[in-house]
Amino acid sequence: MTILIVDDNEQNLYQLQVLLGGNGYEVVAAPNGAEALAKGRQNPPDLIISDILMPVMDGFALCRKWNQDERLRSVPFIFYTATYTDGRDREFALGLGAARFIVKPVEPEVFIQTIQEVIQQVQHPASGATRERIEAPPGDEAGYLKQYNATLIRKLEAKMQQLEQTNRELELSLADHRHMEHDLEASETRYRRLFEAAKDGILILDADTGMIVDVNPFLVELVGCSRNEFLGRHLWEIGLFRNIVASKASFAELQDKGYVRHEDLPLATRDGREIDVEFVSNVYRVDNQRVIQCNVRDITERRQAEKALRQSEDLLNEVGRIAKIGGWKMDLITRKAAWTRGTYDIVEIEPGQPIPGPDEHVDYYLPEYRPMIAEAMRALIEDDKPLDFEAQLRTAKGNIKWCRAQARALREGETTVEVRGTFQDITARKQAEEALRASEAQLSNALQIARAGHWEYDVGRDLFTFNDNFYRVFRTAASEVGGYQMSSADYARRFCHPDDAAIVAQEVRAAIESADPDYSRQIEHRSLRADGEVGYITVRFFIVKDPQGRTVKTYGVNQDITERKKAEEERAKLQAQLQQAQKMEFVGRLAGGVAHDFNNQLQVIFGYTTFAQKRVDPGDLLYGDLEEIRKAAQRSADLTRQLLAFARKQTIAPEVLDVNAAVESTLKMLRRLIGESIDLAWLPGKNLWQVKVDPAQIDQILANLCVNARDAIEGVGKVTIETGTAQFDEISCSEHAGCVPGEYVVLAVSDNGCGMEPAVLEHLFEPFFTTKGVGEGTGLGLATVHGIVTQNKGFVSVRSEPGEGTIFRIYLPRHEGEAVDAWKEKAKEVPKGRGETVLVVEDELSILRLARRMLESLGYVVLTAGTPSEAAGLASHHTGEIHLLITDVVMPEMTGRDLAARIAETRPELRCLYMSGYTADVIAPFGLLEDGVQFMQKPFTLEELARKVREALEG
Repeated sequence: MTILIVDDNEQNLYQLQVLLGGNGYEVVAAPNGAEALAKGRQNPPDLIISDILMPVMDGFALCRKWNQDERLRSVPFIFYTATYTDGRDREFALGLGAARFIVKPVEPEVFIQTIQEVIQQVQHPASGATRERIEAPPGDEAGYLKQYNATLIRKLEAKMQQLEQTNRELELSLADHRHMEHDLEASETRYRRLFEAAKDGILILDADTGMIVDVNPFLVELVGCSRNEFLGRHLWEIGLFRNIVASKASFAELQDKGYVRHEDLPLATRDGREIDVEFVSNVYRVDNQRVIQCNVRDITERRQAEKALRQSEDLLNEVGRIAKIGGWKMDLITRKAAWTRGTYDIVEIEPGQPIPGPDEHVDYYLPEYRPMIAEAMRALIEDDKPLDFEAQLRTAKGNIKWCRAQARALREGETTVEVRGTFQDITARKQAEEALRASEAQLSNALQIARAGHWEYDVGRDLFTFNDNFYRVFRTAASEVGGYQMSSADYARRFCHPDDAAIVAQEVRAAIESADPDYSRQIEHRSLRADGEVGYITVRFFIVKDPQGRTVKTYGVNQDITERKKAEEERAKLQAQLQQAQKMEFVGRLAGGVAHDFNNQLQVIFGYTTFAQKRVDPGDLLYGDLEEIRKAAQRSADLTRQLLAFARKQTIAPEVLDVNAAVESTLKMLRRLIGESIDLAWLPGKNLWQVKVDPAQIDQILANLCVNARDAIEGVGKVTIETGTAQFDEISCSEHAGCVPGEYVVLAVSDNGCGMEPAVLEHLFEPFFTTKGVGEGTGLGLATVHGIVTQNKGFVSVRSEPGEGTIFRIYLPRHEGEAVDAWKEKAKEVPKGRGETVLVVEDELSILRLARRMLESLGYVVLTAGTPSEAAGLASHHTGEIHLLITDVVMPEMTGRDLAARIAETRPELRCLYMSGYTADVIAPFGLLEDGVQFMQKPFTLEELARKVREALEG
């Protein structure tokens, strides 16, 4: 009886030939399905046994074509495979017409018995022997191909995993069968035939000497050497085998162990090619002699297939890594799981580490997702419901990720045996979705903040249609105005300011009458809100025309711009305040620029006028002329002080004081100043805070404000002075230029005079601005008040209406400290010198001569110098004592402060009095306005000089 065996593996064919031949069957072999089909059609066998995975034509295709052939259909077809995966493969094979589906490994006795059963069934159909064959379904080519492809894929996957194990099992099985079924000594001829026909290279070595005693033709042909080049030589003497057995030590290892196996080693051929081989050496006995059989199998094609499979797997892993997708499966029978590289990467576990099984994998997910996942797995396993969920998990490294899992169940009958699925990192998508939601929320909020509403106007029906946002612009709702539609007249009445309604109507008419189909327009107008307030909106609108060119619709967007309008008005107000401040600063710089030279000239006029008067009899007409000159100089000095006060550059001596006490000390003077026809009321506030200011400046403020109040009253009237306190925060400060948040003392002066027009209030504090007639005022009074208050970090507010009087409020910042009595009675007599020596340094010669004359008249010994270097030399060479240095501040060569320091090196007891005609901002950097420094502002009188010199000498 003839059996056709089909397998692409030479070793498998050899083993079947040995097994079947040993049981009396004639064996015909074919390496693939195509050759087997050809041999069968030429000489039909009694039985065919075929593997599944083979080149050219696999076993499934062979079985289908075999059973479609009328001559071969009756020949039983048996599948014999080692890559069985599940019951679906067996059902598919039997459905193709196979008589049996045998899965390796199987005992030889069972294998032979199965063959005998199939042959007996064919020979004796009524014998009662069972046949597994299932009739093939009707010819559905698409269904067959689908199932065929799925089955082949499963088998290819399984075959690669089982290949090595199967080979080893077959080798062991072959060895067992050789020992069990064959008497090698009695079957030398058969063995030789197999040796000669084998498709693996075989070497026989003497186990004691290592000499090669035999080599089969396949190996001779494989490496390209003659048989004689092998015989009688050691294996390590043949250069072609240098990568397999490199030394005698390897041979010794083989003798010791009796078995050596080398995998993935290249074998060099005579023509220089290198092929991958599997090298197996065994030691056994033949004729009571120990021999070594070396099997050399060419596995180049298998390695190429494995390489292609690895490349495919690498590509799949790389694609999964890029897409952040992994694969996984769970065997519900063994409770084991398997992952692809992509799943390892997502869960952040290194390949090779333990994988959680069906009962443990849920622990990776955050607790709030575990019940949902458990239910999804239950529905998949028990109800065959596809699994698809998204959840957050904590990776092995502690990172939180969003993942999507999808899976299907593999079932055998009613039982789910395995679950397979995909696993995807969707963190980036979730983040993008969250960002999109946030963006949409921001957009919605922006529309709300922008207060934009949409509207359409049907020209033919004279009907407006609005959305909810439109009504929000006007702080109302559709339900409050009767719906989302209204006529143009109702729109104008409800939402347009009466003064702007005509403009809006005109713009609408212009849009309707426009011939431009792309006409668009943007306008702004005042609006009426539901709460009664007047707002501003901007309207952007477009038109829609019919085929005849007539405007049938307008539509657009309204946006509330009330806040922007208010901001623009506030900005304009602040800009005006800035321009006013800049103008005041410019005039101040101008005033300070001329103060120095003007003060020097006034000093000369004061001094020499005083000396001239002392030489003239008071009754003489010349005395009166000199007096007028002195008064003019005094008025000029006062004018200069007013200018400097306005410019905030006059020299001041601030003190901590009680404003109530300051006001009370000047009331007598103020009553004389405003006259008896005007009542002066004094309303002091209680618990008043203290301020730090020059007491003389309080006098200036009160005098200027009371004189202005007096001039605003015709006939009988009333002026009121009152004090109090006030506090300002950031919001209230925005209503007052120069105000900063804090606590203030308020000094208010009000009158019931004629009041002022708004145009006058705009220029009130400008220098030289006055409403009085020519010769009646300088226009510096209020400018002086503004300068003093600003210099002391305060601010001024004014309220006035024509016919309603005026009130000025002076705000001075609160100061913590003890007040002093700044109005103590000053000595009337002029203090004289006691013969002390005074050194005067002044680069203006006229003032130097004047100072010398004034000091000598007071009884002092005077030394003079026109330059700092001259003064330093004089001080070093003068043999007598120098009691006081009087020096100008700003001079060539060095400052007065530096000169005083130089002289003090040799005269440490020397006292110093500084003088200057420069403004406060010029001399302040020299430290001459600090406490304890004696300073005298030019111009000064003889009396002022006398007091300052005594203070410096005695201080």
